[in-house]
Amino acid sequence: MFGERTATGCVGTLGFIAPEMLAGEEYNAGVDWFSFGVIIKEMITVTSGYNRTQAKIPVDVAKDIINKLLCNNPSQRLGVNGNIRQHQFFVHIDWVSLEALRVAPPHVPGPPTIRTSSGVFNIDHIEREEARRSPIRAEDQELFAGFSYISPKWRTFP
Repeated sequence: MFGERTATGCVGTLGFIAPEMLAGEEYNAGVDWFSFGVIIKEMITVTSGYNRTQAKIPVDVAKDIINKLLCNNPSQRLGVNGNIRQHQFFVHIDWVSLEALRVAPPHVPGPPTIRTSSGVFNIDHIEREEARRSPIRAEDQELFAGFSYISPKWRTFP
């Protein structure tokens, strides 16, 4: 949604949904900036399950971007109001090289694994094995074409 376009309805993952969407109000692209703020907050405050080199982000810079993204007033939310790329949080990013796909990712995850007392197991391998043992034959899968399920608890929001 660009410009002054708005939408209604409630979609998304609880915990990431902007207040105006939960309130059933019309909303604009600011809802995505709010969700982005939640993601940044989680990335900074939650310990990851894998080791990686972490950027040293000053606490005041992290707090500032999170506060500006999680602003309750959608028209004042960073991204809607101001160029997010110019925020100090992104000072180290070369946007031209990034958009030209000339920047190597800072972390390339390996296959997902699970550690148990018996060793380390590749989860992708386990899931593929489970799929092979599925009681539903491949030719029967088309019976589910177009099927979707929405839990009744997700049909309405407070």
